[in-house]
Amino acid sequence: MTAPGAHRSRNGACRQTLTIHTVGAAEVNTKVTMKKILLRGLSPTTTEEGIRAWLSRYGHVSHVALVRDGDIRKPIAVVEMNIADGLAFFVVSQIHRYWHDGSLVSAYLLIH
Repeated sequence: MTAPGAHRSRNGACRQTLTIHTVGAAEVNTKVTMKKILLRGLSPTTTEEGIRAWLSRYGHVSHVALVRDGDIRKPIAVVEMNIADGLAFFVVSQIHRYWHDGSLVSAYLLIH
């Protein structure tokens, strides 16, 4: 007997299938979990609402924490999104080294 989602090939070997969705050119796993993305190099005029609006096209933005401690001219943000693993990597690849609001933004996926 094979497990749900598993199939037997012609030679009898069992192979597991994974449901995927295509987003642009990236294929992503469908398991949705909380991801944290760190944004650096933001403009001093950046707002939490602006970041939420910018990233909401990729998925649900749960929370945006804008940190202005230290140098207030260079805030950082931690963005929490409920998205799949593959989509998280895709989002970071799309917004890393991206000009937003007059500043070159760097994006990093926080692995926890």
